[in-house]
Amino acid sequence: MSDAEWPGDPDDDAWADPESPGDDPAARYANIAVALHTRFTYSGDEEDLAAAIDAARTAVAHAGPGHPEHGPHLSNLAVMVGARHQWFGYPEDLDEAVALMRAAMDATPPGTPGREGVVSNLADALHLRHEARGADADLAEAVDLKRDALAATPPGHPDRAAVLGELAEMLLTQTTRFGRLSLLEEAVAASREALAEVHEFRRADIVAGLAGALRYRYDVLGAPADIDEAVRLAREALALTPDDHSLLPHRLYDLGATLQTRYEETGDPADLDETLAVLRDAVAALPADHRHQPALHLGLCNALRLLGLRTGDLAALDAAVAAGRTALLLPEDHPHRPSYLGTLGAAVYERFERTARPADLAEAVRLLREAMAGLPEEHAQRGVCAANLCGLLNRRFSWYGDLPDLHESVEAGRTAVASLPEGHLELPAALHNLATALGDRFEVSGDPADLEESIGTGRAALAALPEANPFRLAVLDAQAAHLRARHRATGDLGDLRESTALNREALNATPYGAPGRAARLANLAIALREHYVSDGDPGHLAEAADAARAACELLPPEHANHATAAANLALVLVDRYAHHATAEDRAEIAGLYRAAATDPRASVPTRVQSASGWGAFAAHHDDWTSAREGFSTAVTLLPLLAWRGLHRASRERFLSGWSGIGGTAAACALTTGDPAEAVRLLELGTSVLWSQSLQTRTDLSALRSAAPHLAEALTRLRAELDAPS
Repeated sequence: MSDAEWPGDPDDDAWADPESPGDDPAARYANIAVALHTRFTYSGDEEDLAAAIDAARTAVAHAGPGHPEHGPHLSNLAVMVGARHQWFGYPEDLDEAVALMRAAMDATPPGTPGREGVVSNLADALHLRHEARGADADLAEAVDLKRDALAATPPGHPDRAAVLGELAEMLLTQTTRFGRLSLLEEAVAASREALAEVHEFRRADIVAGLAGALRYRYDVLGAPADIDEAVRLAREALALTPDDHSLLPHRLYDLGATLQTRYEETGDPADLDETLAVLRDAVAALPADHRHQPALHLGLCNALRLLGLRTGDLAALDAAVAAGRTALLLPEDHPHRPSYLGTLGAAVYERFERTARPADLAEAVRLLREAMAGLPEEHAQRGVCAANLCGLLNRRFSWYGDLPDLHESVEAGRTAVASLPEGHLELPAALHNLATALGDRFEVSGDPADLEESIGTGRAALAALPEANPFRLAVLDAQAAHLRARHRATGDLGDLRESTALNREALNATPYGAPGRAARLANLAIALREHYVSDGDPGHLAEAADAARAACELLPPEHANHATAAANLALVLVDRYAHHATAEDRAEIAGLYRAAATDPRASVPTRVQSASGWGAFAAHHDDWTSAREGFSTAVTLLPLLAWRGLHRASRERFLSGWSGIGGTAAACALTTGDPAEAVRLLELGTSVLWSQSLQTRTDLSALRSAAPHLAEALTRLRAELDAPS
């Protein structure tokens, strides 16, 4: 029965006695079932759907095997049972819906009028089961069956638009699963064809589907026309959906997701504000315990995370984490749980960037590890998850410098690249993360093989990305850093020129106000400063100062990356001061170094480097009081730099880079007439590991008597912390 064939109100007196003489009871019960099911699509009332299923079962009972309508009645029942799972999550409904549809297929031989509808409905049931359980065989069969149904539904048929729209939805699922651009293009084409044929009654569904396909294509190809059209279509789909319709929360969610995608490209705060408003409306439109609330909260988690990034508002990031935790109220075996874990991990990590709380970074890594553990080796999304873990472990290394994190990051990156086939839409991200990890490992090991592989992998990532893809900008920046590293190692000016060109390309393509612009300004400043060091051109230095200052101004002082930007600006100003000394630059340099060194949100390596720069700059100008303060700050930070959570080899590596800082700080203290402070600083700067060893020697006798298992665990932990490697 088509959507236009409204069978009436099931509460009308006309429906009172479906078994009245002279009528076909199966047809009467089937019509009642369809009426109740249609009313359910507006009301969302589970009682309507339960009554529809009961009526459909009765229709099947009246039209048993051999009845000419046995197949269609089975098909209608299967659709309603599948809808009950979709809306209320009863797991047993999935297998029953598929079994009923297969029975309907058996009862509807090829050539039977209406068979294409049964084939189409079986495809829908299999797709629904795939969404719930993740079995790729179900998805593949669903797509094949939907193609068969489409081939049997000629142009002009009233159901053709719906079949095209459903095929497009399945193709998008396959695109997400397997990352093939050809599937995505076919989904867009099918959605457009559906829109050209659809009747007004079904237009909202088709419009919403095309909006989703275009949003996905924009993520891949980056064509602004796609995302603008997607926003327009998502608004149209919402406008076509009545306020009391059960699909209203989904339309709100779709519009929010589309606006968020556009915000991530343009940085327009109005798009993000509207995203949050419509997502909150979607959450409010469903009961708190509705099974679709986790998906809505996941969208809210992402939007709040972006708000926190834009404003630096810790409350927004806290709210993002809370929404992500609510989203995780999924069954442990839900096929989407790993992706939800990854999204929550991203929000927790962004909060770490704002607060520098080690517990947040540890939790973010744990969440991604859990996501990996939830995917079997052969799962198509395992490579994507490995790529994300690679990036996060590398970021943790950049904060704390623990070598095992870096090595594991490289291995996770290799796993990701090996797991994703050529042409997979997520392969460029995996290549980028691996290239970054290899580049960082070169900085530690000095192994040219790591650097060459990093540059080659970065070039492969760029080659795999369309010119307009927004992610390309991050890859350009990273590749520029790898080329600068090779310039420093070999002196090849060609590498430095290419690096600067890549930084300029990334910055020029990043709109004002867009997330990431501050980082791109800072990276260009680094490249220009290296040009100045190489050629002495004051024009390069002036441009570097402008870019570094602009980066600082874009980041609020409470942002975790503000200290890094301030230290970067200080380095450029030191060079400018050496070329042309001014009192204004001198005062600003001292203030920037001090601010970066004392910012608790900054990474400890950044703080130590800034404190040392502060001391050295002050000492150069015979300001021994300020020099002592800067160097003593650096010495005081050494226990944090080589903190007990790092492996022993990593602690030794960090401290070896600052082996003379204690003596320098002590000399400044002596110069300012404080020999007692000089002794303290000298001891602190040279005894970090020894002090840590002494701190682990607390007598455990009392603990061993009260809680032997805890004493044993602490003994093992001591041994691990004190191990030489």
